[in-house]
Amino acid sequence: AVENGLPVDEFTPLQVKQSITGYGRAEKEQMQKMVSVILGMKGKIKSDDAADALAVAITHAHHLASARRIG
Repeated sequence: AVENGLPVDEFTPLQVKQSITGYGRAEKEQMQKMVSVILGMKGKIKSDDAADALAVAITHAHHLASARRIG
């Protein structure tokens, strides 16, 4: 992405957990449950990697929305 001039944002696991659950020490099951709730999904996300990717994407969306309100 950087090599092609695209912006890159990084988030620590603590930031992602706080964004998704409001608690930086949330367990993986709590994270998966909240990702499902936020996205209106029924059932459990089968892949841990997919759940993590969705959590990061949601966190990024939250940060973009906050930046637009502030800026």
